[in-house]
Formats: sequence, structure tokens, C-alpha cells
Amino acid sequence: MKFFVRLYTYFRRGWSLVSIPVAFVNFDLITYRLLVEHVPALKSLFPSLWVYTVALVVVGVPVLIVGGYLDLKYGTAPFETTRISRYSPWHRSLMRALKYMAEGRNEEAKKELEQWVER
Repeated sequence: MKFFVRLYTYFRRGWSLVSIPVAFVNFDLITYRLLVEHVPALKSLFPSLWVYTVALVVVGVPVLIVGGYLDLKYGTAPFETTRISRYSPWHRSLMRALKYMAEGRNEEAKKELEQWVER
């Protein structure tokens, strides 16, 4: 079973390497064909797909980086991190173990952490 879980993990990581470029090409083609080609003002601004793609990269990548930064700092990411750490059994167990260690109750901390160690 561990073998298949490991293969699935490798698959997901590999898929994320492929999905971002594919999603970009998909977005680029769809917006050009359905929007730019049918709006005369945009068609004169972006006469070919290559010009549109370069403009999309030059403008879009910095905008997405700034948007991602703002989301991590002020958006939903801090809320999600807090929620995950509050409701995740693994995080709660780890926090209990740290509390036990700070109080000098090392045996209880070991018992708490044993459930997460692979055998």
C-alpha cells in the first residue's frame, strides 16, 4: 500500500509541473480566440497571438505574483493556516506534545507522538 501512496504522491507532484504551463496555454488561446479576435479595439492592439502572449506574460506574471503575495499576507492564507492548525488532528497532537515537553512531561509527549511514527 505504501508503494501506491508514494506513486500517487509522485504523480501529483509531476502533474503540478505539467498543469501550470497547460493552464497558461489554455487561458492564452481561449481568451485570444473568444475575446481579442471579436473585439476590434483589442484586435488592433494585439494583431497576432504572439503579441498577445508576450503582453500576457509581461503584464500577467507580475500581477499574479503581487496577487499571490497579497493573498499570503492579507488574504485567505492566514485564515486557512489558522483553521488547519486548529482542526488538524496532527497539529493538535503536536501542540499537545510540545506543551507536555515544556512542562517537563516527556513521557506523555513521547506517547502523544508515537501515534504518528511509522512502524
